Amino acid sequence: MKYDREGVILVVKTKDGFLVGVESGKGHASGLLRFPSGKLKPGETPMQSVLREGKEEVGKTFVPHNPKLVGEIYWETKNYNKSGKPISIKGYVVLCEGYSGKVGISTDGEMNSFEFLDLNQLKNMEMYEFHADILKRIEKGEYFHAAYRENEDYKLKAISIVQPARASTLETSGTQVGSAAATSGK
Repeated sequence: MKYDREGVILVVKTKDGFLVGVESGKGHASGLLRFPSGKLKPGETPMQSVLREGKEEVGKTFVPHNPKLVGEIYWETKNYNKSGKPISIKGYVVLCEGYSGKVGISTDGEMNSFEFLDLNQLKNMEMYEFHADILKRIEKGEYFHAAYRENEDYKLKAISIVQPARASTLETSGTQVGSAAATSGK
């Protein structure tokens, strides 16, 4: 299936918890916690997007370690494309164990501040709804496919969850990026 857009959701986990930021702007997610994420650029692989989005959203020197594809999400927006159909988006959910570099300020202006929060803290905070759902799926430790449909209030409603038993490490030219040998202990 061809999608109008593809993107990545970068879930960084450390001993201090999960990296989340506050959505800036004036949209429906403004002020909510979310994981760093963004669109794939034309010709870009999910791995290239993970590395680029990490630098754009988290900090110029930020490099996520041990990226692993843990799920795929699909959703339709309430807005329409040129063909008159709902805009369709495919997202790759990538879990990274640790990072190197500094967590800073978003260079693309999409997120305000960042912090590491553990699962109990995140469960008690207001998080962008499908990112909260992604966290629940990651907690289960299973690879998943999830489909959502956006309603008139821009809320995403889960319409299908499938959990096939597989996960994969994203690779670039046969070399794993951010391997355990390169971790900085974070």
